[in-house]
Amino acid sequence: MDSAILSKQELRNVRRFWQSKNVGRLVEGQTPVVLDESMDILTAFDTLVDQNILSALVKRQQRRKEDSLGRGHDVYCGIFSYRAILQVFLKHYNARNFEGQEEELGTIMAKTLYARYRDLGQFCADRAPSFVTLLTSEPLADAVMYFTNGTHRLSVVGDKGECCGVVSQSMALQFLHENAQGSPLEAILERKIEDMAPSRVNCAVLSCMGSEPFITV
Repeated sequence: MDSAILSKQELRNVRRFWQSKNVGRLVEGQTPVVLDESMDILTAFDTLVDQNILSALVKRQQRRKEDSLGRGHDVYCGIFSYRAILQVFLKHYNARNFEGQEEELGTIMAKTLYARYRDLGQFCADRAPSFVTLLTSEPLADAVMYFTNGTHRLSVVGDKGECCGVVSQSMALQFLHENAQGSPLEAILERKIEDMAPSRVNCAVLSCMGSEPFITV
C-alpha cells in the first residue's frame, strides 16, 4: 500500500500487524520438499512436476558444524526452480541437437540441462545464489520487506537450518485477510481499488498466474 494513501495511525497499525506475527505461523502443517545436491537433473525436474511445486531448496550433503557439541546445521547451495530452469535452457539450448525429433518442450528442457550438469550441486554452483531464507521466529514484517522488493517466495527454516516450508506473497495476503477482521486493518481492506489509485483506476487489471494473484494499475 502506498504510504501516501494511509494515515500515520493506519501505517502504524499495518506495521504492528506484520511485526506481531512470526513467519512460522504461515508454514505450520507444510511438508516441504528439499532436494539433495547429489540428485541428477532429470530426477529433480520430475520431482517438481510430480509434487506440483514451482521450486525447491537444494541442500548440501556436508553439514556445517554449529557448536562445540558438533550439532549440525543444514546448509543450502541454491534453489531449483522453473525460473532457473528456463533461464539456463534459453542460454544453452541448441535447436540442432533436436532436429527431426518430436518431443515435448519439457523433455527438451530437461535433456538440455542434463547434458550440461552432472547434478544439482553443479547446477547451483554455476549460478549466483538467488534464494532467501527466514527463520520461523522472525516477524512477517521481514518477509513483507522482501516481497515489496520483488521477491515472490521465501524459504522458511528452523533453528538448525531444517526447511519448514515456503511463504509466498499470496499466502501473506491471505493471512492478512483472514486475521484482519475485528482489527484496525479491517477498514483498510474494505477500501475499493479506485480509492487506492484514483488517478489510474481505469488501467487496473487483475491477473492470476499460478498461485500468485496480482493487481497492476
